[in-house]
Amino acid sequence: DFAHLMIPFPGYYDNVPGVTVEPNVEPANESHVSAAWQVWAYTSAAPDFLGNKATVLDPDSKVLRVGTNGWTCMPANPQGKKAWADPKAGWASAREAA
Repeated sequence: DFAHLMIPFPGYYDNVPGVTVEPNVEPANESHVSAAWQVWAYTSAAPDFLGNKATVLDPDSKVLRVGTNGWTCMPANPQGKKAWADPKAGWASAREAA
């Protein structure tokens, strides 16, 4: 099984009538535990035209923002929540993280 993701090149939507893509900008003066900051952080890995309209989940899979485009953004850590709560439980080496 293979999954395919096709992302249009930058500027793809520039000449499409009625389509405006706003840049994803980090919220000012927000704590990193605030919903606004988490929404920005978890959508920042996606191109703006996907992340800006995506549903966003927190580490506990609670919906922070309901999206409209069928995409979902969330934090990801293959080590699970233990590594988030305990830095000593993180990656053993840089190679392991790659």
